[in-house]
Amino acid sequence: MIADDNIQNVLNRLADWLETWRNEHGGYHGFVIHRLEKKRMKDIRQTAWTQAAMIRAYSNLFRACGDEYWKVKAMEAADAQANDFIADNGKFRFAGHEDERFTSLVHCALADCALLDTFDFIDDARKEKYLDIVQANIDKYWLKSLWVEECGAFRFSEIDFYSNGKHRFVINFNCMALETLLKFNRLRTVEPFGKVAARVGKWLLDRLEESYKFFCDNMPADGGFHPGAMPYQFGKSRATPDNCVFLYSGLSLRGLCELYQETGDIRCKKIIENGVEGLLASRDPQTRLFYHTTHGFHIDPYPQFIAGTGMILVGIARAEEVTGRKWDYEDTVESILGQQQANGSFPCFIGKNRSHSRRFKSGIETWEDHVAGVNWNAQLFEYLSLRRGVLNHRQAERQSAHCVLKKNFFYSDTRDKVTIISLWPIESAGIFHAQKKNTRATLCLFRETVSQIIEKICCKRPRV
Repeated sequence: MIADDNIQNVLNRLADWLETWRNEHGGYHGFVIHRLEKKRMKDIRQTAWTQAAMIRAYSNLFRACGDEYWKVKAMEAADAQANDFIADNGKFRFAGHEDERFTSLVHCALADCALLDTFDFIDDARKEKYLDIVQANIDKYWLKSLWVEECGAFRFSEIDFYSNGKHRFVINFNCMALETLLKFNRLRTVEPFGKVAARVGKWLLDRLEESYKFFCDNMPADGGFHPGAMPYQFGKSRATPDNCVFLYSGLSLRGLCELYQETGDIRCKKIIENGVEGLLASRDPQTRLFYHTTHGFHIDPYPQFIAGTGMILVGIARAEEVTGRKWDYEDTVESILGQQQANGSFPCFIGKNRSHSRRFKSGIETWEDHVAGVNWNAQLFEYLSLRRGVLNHRQAERQSAHCVLKKNFFYSDTRDKVTIISLWPIESAGIFHAQKKNTRATLCLFRETVSQIIEKICCKRPRV
C-alpha cells in the first residue's frame, strides 16, 4: 500500500502545477493531445473535460479535510463551468475537447455531473442556478437534438463530422448521460427524465450483455482480450460491437455504478465486475499501464496513457464503492506516481509513435510522450484526491521548470509558458509557444492545426 504522505506530496506538487494554468475566473486552460492524431493546440481555453475533473477533485479534498481553501477552489471552478452555459440553446461552450466544432454529449454530461457533485457544500443560490443549468441542458439540447427515440439512447453530437451522417451511440457518452439523469432526479424530480434514464439504462445493459456474449463466443483460443471489455460504440443497426477503448471503459463504469446504486439490478453489478476485470486484465506487464484499444480480437497496446489513467482509476474506485469488492491495482498506481516530473506534472503517454494511427511506427520518443496535458493531469488529480490523507495546501512547494531536450524535439514547461519545437517524426513535427494565462497560443504550427484551418474554410460551418 502506498503511504499517505507519499500521495500527499504528489498531490501537493500536482495541484501547484495545475494552478499555473488557472485563469482569474477559475477556469483551467490547456491544449489537448489526444490518443490518436487529433490535437487542439491553438485554442488553449478551458474545456468541460478538464473543468469537471478539477471541480470534483477540489470537492473531494474539501470533504476530506474541511479546509475552506479547497471549497473556494471547487466553487470557483464550478462557477467558471456554469458561466460557459448558453441559456438560449441549452449548450455549453467549449464542449468538444480536441475538436471544438462539437458540443458532444459526454462533455455536457461531465460538466453537469460536476456541478451536481458540489451540492453537499454550496449555497442555496448556486444550487438553484446549477439545477436550472442542468435541466436546461437536458431539455433544450439532449432531448431536442441528441435523443433517438427508436433506439432509446443518445447520439454522439448534434453534428457528427466523423460518421458520414450515420447515428452512432457511444457507450461512455450514454453512461455519463445516465449518471447525470439519475443524479439530477434525486435533487429535482422531473418525471420525463426518469423515464429517459430507465430507457438508457436498459439500452446499455442490453448492449453490454450482447457484447460480452459476442466476445465470449468468438474470442480466438490463442489469445485476445478479456470479454468484460466494453465496446466504444454501436451503430443504429446494433451489429458487431466496435473496438474497445480501455480509457473509455473506465469512464463508463461511473454511469453503470450510478445505475446499480439506484436499482440494485444484479445484471448491472455483473457488467461492472466484468468491466473491472476486463480492464485489469488489459495492462502491460512491463509498464503496468493500461493498453490503448483493441483491433478485431487483438490488443493495440499503444499509446498507453500515464496521467489519463486517472480516468480509469476513478471508475474502478467507484466500482469498489458500490459493489463492496476490492481489486489489486497498486502496482499501476505506483508506476504512475514514479513518473511525476520536476514541476509536479505527469506526462501524457508512453509509445505515442508506436500508435496504430502512425504511418511509420517506431520506438522513438516524441514530445507527446513527455508533454503534460492539463486535460489528462486533471483526471489523475481527481483520482489522487480520493486517495489523500489530510492535505494541507500551505505545504505546497513552488515547482521548478521542466525541460526535455532530445535529438528530435525540445519541450519546456515553466510556471507561465510552454514551448515545443519538434523536427520529426512528421506526425509530431511543429512549433508551439503559449502563455498559460492566455486563451490562444502565441505560435502554433502543426500539420493537424493547418489541416483544421483548411477544413474550417472548406466546410464553412460554424462551431456548435
